[in-house]
Amino acid sequence: MINFATIGTNFVVDWFLEAVEQCDNLCYVATYSRDKEKGETFSKKHNGKMVFTDLNKLAKCDEIQAVYIASPNSLHYEQAKLLIENGKHVMIEKTITSNQKELEELINLAKKHNVVIMEAMRNVIDPGFFAIKEAIELVKPVRRVSFQYCQYSSRYDKYKQGIFENAFRK
Repeated sequence: MINFATIGTNFVVDWFLEAVEQCDNLCYVATYSRDKEKGETFSKKHNGKMVFTDLNKLAKCDEIQAVYIASPNSLHYEQAKLLIENGKHVMIEKTITSNQKELEELINLAKKHNVVIMEAMRNVIDPGFFAIKEAIELVKPVRRVSFQYCQYSSRYDKYKQGIFENAFRK
């Protein structure tokens, strides 16, 4: 059984925890939030046992082996680095880091501390991915490919109304 914590209290973490309910070997035990009240409300909603407002305490907690990071992107690197250095496996929402240098450092740290680091992306199990894979066989050899993906942010309407959620804060 892998006991894990989450960082973040938004709807994406709700979705993640709903998916985890399908897994027999994962147990949600804690959440980290900068806001204690939000953390307690979120943890209670998902039957968590602990709430952390100090990331260092979460990193040092022996009851937790892994952490799902769904904080604002600008915090991913620092949070993941601290957790990895303390022997925690990490799954980090996209985008995993702000740049290649940060990612390479986290990968090297994960190897050094013998933990897993991964980006929370589903594209390689998406039916569209398999369709592309099959189509490539029909047009080989492929010499160049350029893919772009855009999605309307679910938070953008609030942003236009002057409500600035974490995703739009510096």
